[in-house]
Amino acid sequence: MYPKKIIDYLSRKLFKAEKPFYYHVVLAVLVLLIVLSPIFERGNAIRFIFEVTYLSTLVVSAGFAFRTGSKTMLLMTVILIITLLARVLDFLFCHTIFANVYHSGGLAILLLTFMVIMRSIVKSENIDSNIISGAICGYLIIAIICASLFWIIEKFAPGSFKFENLDLAQISENNLIGEFFYFSIVTLTTVGYGDIVPLSRFSKMLAIMEAVIGQVYLTIIIARLVGIQISEKHQRKNIKN
Repeated sequence: MYPKKIIDYLSRKLFKAEKPFYYHVVLAVLVLLIVLSPIFERGNAIRFIFEVTYLSTLVVSAGFAFRTGSKTMLLMTVILIITLLARVLDFLFCHTIFANVYHSGGLAILLLTFMVIMRSIVKSENIDSNIISGAICGYLIIAIICASLFWIIEKFAPGSFKFENLDLAQISENNLIGEFFYFSIVTLTTVGYGDIVPLSRFSKMLAIMEAVIGQVYLTIIIARLVGIQISEKHQRKNIKN
């Protein structure tokens, strides 16, 4: 009960409930992650601080969006604590085990955040800029999740992808994740430049699934938002009449 009461109180006081902006914050953090992530290497202190802030922002914002889900918030908080602890240990000792725990925890937080965003959009009765930002966040989170999965596949099954003009032996782990995010966005939007090609069965299947999910997401979300907008217009007309 206490986590729910605290979240409800902060939501009323900080987010004013009538005009929430938590998804604006998440969107800003995601954009910064995309822009700044390739700049800083794994051991960089600025990157470390930004990653901690990024994951914490996702969990806190999800808490405001999902105020009645105390169990979900408890789960996300526990995962966040484990993930941040692993990130601190990885920053200090640069050990593979800590890095794997950190990436797994970050992936779990992204999945839960995506579920919270979808729940907010489906249950929303009106459209505002916060909901629109949430829809954009959902789309970007799909790309980040798939990029992480592509990276995991390549890490545990080297040679799953073919890279044009790129020597994997000389590229850092951070830059490789950036390459996979680029490939993920290209796949999600079905652009398909062809400079990165999946070769293994798992990588091909994931690329297909991402392309399908991207199209289905846009179709369903746009239909949902348009439907809400039409319903709002009808309600306004009925009130005036």
